[in-house]
Amino acid sequence: MITLEPMEREKYFSYLHVTEIKKKRDQRRLSRRKEAIQRRRENFELVNLGVCLNEDVGPQYGLWMNSLFPRVFSDLKKHSTNNNLLTASLFGQKLAFDFSFQKYMNMRELDSLCSQLKIIQRINMKADYPFDLWFTNYEHGSYYDQRLRRLIPDLDKSFINFHSKQLIDLFPKENLVYLSPDADTVLWNYDHDAVYVIGCIVDTTVHVPLTYNKSKGKNIKCVRLPIDECLEWYDGSKDLPLNQVVDILRHVKDTNNWRKAMKHVASRKWNKVKKEEHILQNIEALKKDFLIS
Repeated sequence: MITLEPMEREKYFSYLHVTEIKKKRDQRRLSRRKEAIQRRRENFELVNLGVCLNEDVGPQYGLWMNSLFPRVFSDLKKHSTNNNLLTASLFGQKLAFDFSFQKYMNMRELDSLCSQLKIIQRINMKADYPFDLWFTNYEHGSYYDQRLRRLIPDLDKSFINFHSKQLIDLFPKENLVYLSPDADTVLWNYDHDAVYVIGCIVDTTVHVPLTYNKSKGKNIKCVRLPIDECLEWYDGSKDLPLNQVVDILRHVKDTNNWRKAMKHVASRKWNKVKKEEHILQNIEALKKDFLIS
């Protein structure tokens, strides 16, 4: 050590200092680890009894602690969702979307349509009993197809049926029921065997009864949702966004309660939901009108 140059001695002492600091740091880390293991061992019997205590000897809540629910990993949730969608594609009720109205919409309206379809895909994916979705008159490579694939990257794995054919080429005409706000007939009795059809149209400028005209031209049954019969309307168009229509249908399919289902309509458009007795009176009045006609 005496024979070393001053610079070399300084480097050597610096090395010893750094080495000693690392040893102390490792010792502290090992000590903390031993203390944690010891605490786990002390609480092992309590954990087995369903009780987990923190350092203040109080109940500790969290994952694998005082909880009845185990952790659900994302892969398990995805597997469960895919299983529901697969079951719906085999045995679920079919819900069709008609994409034959592209020429009546501008770019902004097409973008709005794709955003609504993305919401529909999420709604259906999270439903306990999802629909079997069918996209008919669908043009692959079109603007809305490219836009939709940007919004839903895994669109091809979403269990949605894409077809370029028309509705009457895919389903029996007697099973088809077109939903249109311009229809005269009110949808009161939900049919679980019917194939309800929603026209993919967003008209923010001039309202034209496109879905109603098409249903009459194809001789397909056409109905409207009981908006006037269930809600005291305040303001705005009664042409609902597609995702709200699907939400209403999903709720009615599961509960058969139109009064609660209509709460999926944007609350800014209506004052309050009509009472159940008023809704029943509307149903009876419609039945009488139907019998007279």
